[in-house]
Amino acid sequence: ESSSMLTGFACKGLFNSPIKALDLCAAPGGKTTHLLSVLPKDSLLISNELIPKRNQTLVENSQKWGYSHHIITKGNAENFKNLETYFDLVVVDAPCSGEGLFRKHPEAMEEWSEENVKTCAFRQTKILQDIISSIKIGGYLCYSTCTFEKSENEDQITKLLDTGCFELVEIDANDLPGVQDGFIKGTLRCWPHLVKGSGFFIALLKKIDHSPAQSSFPKNRHWNWQTLKKVDPAVEKILQIDSTLQLYQSGEYLKIFPKKYHYDLLNIAENIPITHCGIDAGYLRKGLFFPSYHLIYTGLIHPRIPIWN
Repeated sequence: ESSSMLTGFACKGLFNSPIKALDLCAAPGGKTTHLLSVLPKDSLLISNELIPKRNQTLVENSQKWGYSHHIITKGNAENFKNLETYFDLVVVDAPCSGEGLFRKHPEAMEEWSEENVKTCAFRQTKILQDIISSIKIGGYLCYSTCTFEKSENEDQITKLLDTGCFELVEIDANDLPGVQDGFIKGTLRCWPHLVKGSGFFIALLKKIDHSPAQSSFPKNRHWNWQTLKKVDPAVEKILQIDSTLQLYQSGEYLKIFPKKYHYDLLNIAENIPITHCGIDAGYLRKGLFFPSYHLIYTGLIHPRIPIWN
């Protein structure tokens, strides 16, 4: 969806060195893959989606990008409270009443009601309250919806500003035809009669004060992926992995993940269920290595292996 690509537009250029970022409501993955492309090289992105079927779609779409610095989780916003002042950037494309999708998906009109708007606004407020403490001072919160409702858009931004923890960062959209200021200057709205995409709202906030969280005590989660100290010769014949990457194994399955984020991976695994991390490398069975087709996107296949388009 072209309008939602404003998320990457707003976040591009905010940082000059690798960061830790969270895409909280990430499925089906359009914003996640855009963020993987615009964030500084070697940044760690955690993409979260609570609904299992949508989470699987997110996994499938993200793997086509071939990035190893990526973790996909399945949790509530509340699960991230224990990661206090952890993220440099949090993107919240909040569940909303979907008015901006009416033209593209007429069935969305049948789901709309005043009661649903109120429910969505309440849910958005709760999500934002839960995630505030996980953002570093000097970090950013990018909030967006695909609705026109002021209670789900500008009113949510006003509540955040009223906490004293944030200041608004105006997004300059002078070069974007049809994109206009929202009801708060510096926020943006896409109106479907002015742009070719769907209706959309976006705002960017910078955290200026700390907001401590009430800890959300994690369950004792079992992380069943172990680092490999010695690479199987069958794997070495096919994969070309440099010293910055680490192989992980669970049973016969292998994944590739950056060494520099090993302890971040363990920390996240203690607090939120992980459904995917890094790159699926394939599996070992009876001394043979069966590579995953996802490797085709990564550049990690050994040069001696011929690849046909």
